[in-house]
Amino acid sequence: MDETNQNNTNQLQSPQTVDDMLTEQRAKWTKDIEELNASMSSLVKVDELMNTVYAKRQAAVDYYYAMNNVILKQSKEYKATYNTMFNNIKINGYNGMRFTTDQSIARQVEVDLQDKKELIDLLVSQNAFIKETISTIDNIIYAIKDKIKIKEMLNGMKF
Repeated sequence: MDETNQNNTNQLQSPQTVDDMLTEQRAKWTKDIEELNASMSSLVKVDELMNTVYAKRQAAVDYYYAMNNVILKQSKEYKATYNTMFNNIKINGYNGMRFTTDQSIARQVEVDLQDKKELIDLLVSQNAFIKETISTIDNIIYAIKDKIKIKEMLNGMKF
């Protein structure tokens, strides 16, 4: 993931804004995969295609692992905030109310931290998408190799 994407993910405040950004990124990756797939129609450009496919794969892998780091950071912050809020409510109450069970305290903390939880869920979903994108790129790599073999068999020659 490039520095701009990393900064955008770290600086965004609301889940809706993050959702919009992630939707744009998914659309970009989908377009890239469609372009790679369309490029397979020409065996003449196979060297260029292979270079492009490997570059796209590496970009996707970098993005995937960078996103993992963002998810880990957000999860760590969520857990720390959750624990702090839970203990504070248990000791001091919440808006003048005292909760009788830990379960009711946990529910209140979860409600208060819903936006943070939604953000983490969006990031996890994005990472699953990128993981599948990497798998699709791997399939394209294997398809190129198989296409070359088929052409060799049909033409009785080697590339």
